[in-house]
Amino acid sequence: MTCDVVDGCGLDENGSGIIFGEKFSLNEDFILEAAYSGLQDQQALTLYVTPLTHLAVNYAKTHSDGLSTDNINDAYSLIETALKLSSGSLQLPPPDLTKLDSYVSLSGDELQYAVMSASFLALVNTPDWASIDEVINSAAERFSKFGVLPSENSGAISEVTLDDLFYQASDIASDLQVVTSNEQILVELVSVESSTEMYYQEVSSLYNDEPPVAVAPEYPVVQPPVVVVPEEPVVNPPVVVAPETPAVLPISITSHPGSVVANINDDIALQVSAQGTGTIPVSYTHLTLPTIYSV
Repeated sequence: MTCDVVDGCGLDENGSGIIFGEKFSLNEDFILEAAYSGLQDQQALTLYVTPLTHLAVNYAKTHSDGLSTDNINDAYSLIETALKLSSGSLQLPPPDLTKLDSYVSLSGDELQYAVMSASFLALVNTPDWASIDEVINSAAERFSKFGVLPSENSGAISEVTLDDLFYQASDIASDLQVVTSNEQILVELVSVESSTEMYYQEVSSLYNDEPPVAVAPEYPVVQPPVVVVPEEPVVNPPVVVAPETPAVLPISITSHPGSVVANINDDIALQVSAQGTGTIPVSYTHLTLPTIYSV
């Protein structure tokens, strides 16, 4: 196997560091698989074997009908979806990342597929893994059971996780920009670095579990109550209307009673004519008349 990680690929059997572009031996029981169904007689077929095809084949094998055409296609699609690759990427020939200047051009899909495959090998540079064998076997066992890789490591046991793979892929794409002079490939590597960094942030709790920013609550502005003093009605003093007193005309006697001849003890009536209002005072004088005798 060739080390296609710019930072190196761990240690060889002699304890020496394996550098970028160096070939190194694998354990005798190391296996990588790829699968194809429907090959006719006399047909020639080239299969590209990577850690990603190996995970897909191990998942397809768990089905009751094994490596059928549908199971293989479904497993390949499942890997492409899990690792954010374009549909059909696993059918592409992965470019040799150690010889990028030998290519006239490479598509973004080809480079992203190769970088994601190399990210498994980059994990041997972390404390959790001693060899590529451990990395591949752990990932294949997990994916064959559940059809998915965990987003991040829970800490209980070492697992191959999506956040580790995307982080390593972004780092590889960044480092490869230093070792190639092909302008077209450089542009595609910048795009691959950006996309894998974005995928890393999507699954990493470092970005998804940030504590919420405390926002001071907005309290409503309470206006002081407006005290309305009722207007007291203007009370005008009562108008006292004095009753009109009719004009009092003085009594004026216009006609006095005349002389009346009457017998003693007879009633008499005396008439007085007067003008005005009021009481006419009456006064009389009792006279003693002489007695006249006739002879």
